[in-house]
Amino acid sequence: MKYVILNNKRHWYYSVILLIGIFMLVWGHMLFKKTIIDENTFFSIILFFGSIEYIIDRRKYSSTYQMNWINIIAWLWINIMAWLQSTLSWGFIICTLFMASNTFFGNNESITKDYQIENISDMSGTKSRRSKQQILVRINYDEKIKELVFPNNYISNINNYKLVKLKTREGFFGFDIIEEQTLIENELENVREKK
Repeated sequence: MKYVILNNKRHWYYSVILLIGIFMLVWGHMLFKKTIIDENTFFSIILFFGSIEYIIDRRKYSSTYQMNWINIIAWLWINIMAWLQSTLSWGFIICTLFMASNTFFGNNESITKDYQIENISDMSGTKSRRSKQQILVRINYDEKIKELVFPNNYISNINNYKLVKLKTREGFFGFDIIEEQTLIENELENVREKK
C-alpha cells in the first residue's frame, strides 16, 4: 500500500500522538482494572471522542497523505486510517485522562465490604511462564459484573474462596475505585473444620 507523505510535520505529529495514545492505553487499562466501570462506558468514551477528533481532523489527515490508487478506494482508505488514527490516539488519551481524573480527584473516604464470588477460574500464563498463573474472579458489585485478578499465591486453595473483601472509595465522576482486594475463604466451612 503505497502512499506519499505530503506534509512531513503533520506526519510526525500523527506518529508521536499515536505513540502517546498507545502509552495512555496501557496506563488507562491499569486504571480500568482498579475502577468499577462498565466496559461499554469505557469503550464508548474512546469511540465518541475518537470520532469527534476524526470529524475535526479528517481534512488535515487527507491532505497529509496521498494514495496512488483508484480515487474511491484511496478516499475510503484515507478515511478509515484517519478514523483509526483519531480513535487510537485522542480516544485513548481522553479516556485515560477521564479515568485518571476519576481516580486522583475522587473522595478519600474508604468503605470496606464483602462480595459473593459469582465465578472463579484460573488464568494460565504463556508457555514460558506457566508458573505465573493468576486467579480471575467475577463478582456482582452493585448490579455490575466486575472481574478481579489475584496473584498465583492463591491458586492452591482456589476452590475454598467464596467471598472477596473490597476496600473502595468513590471516584470524581462517581465510578468507585478499588484500593484493596482480598480473597476470603468461606467462614462457615472454616468454623466446621475447626470443630
